[in-house]
Amino acid sequence: MFLKNLEEILKRRIEEFKERENLALDELKTLSYTMYILKKGYDKIIQKFGEEAIEVLIEFKNRDKEKIIYETADLLYFLTLLLKLNDLSWDDILKELENRHGKINKNT
Repeated sequence: MFLKNLEEILKRRIEEFKERENLALDELKTLSYTMYILKKGYDKIIQKFGEEAIEVLIEFKNRDKEKIIYETADLLYFLTLLLKLNDLSWDDILKELENRHGKINKNT
């Protein structure tokens, strides 16, 4: 699953950022967008996640499949980054969904 690969990529970028966080914003941007956005700070990452969520909603409203895919990819990137920054993973989310599914099946 690509989301697991994305988690690993972001984990490495976060580790690399810790080694290079003293670099200027422009320098980090040339190395990696992830390191650049990490330098901007946690609140900026949350803001970008919110912006991407709104963009996804707009594209669903417009029913533009190509743009839905593009904006959803951005949204998943920022969501995965936020999960990693909070020591969470997609496995944690999938376990919760599995638990909910099990509860639904027991009630039917």
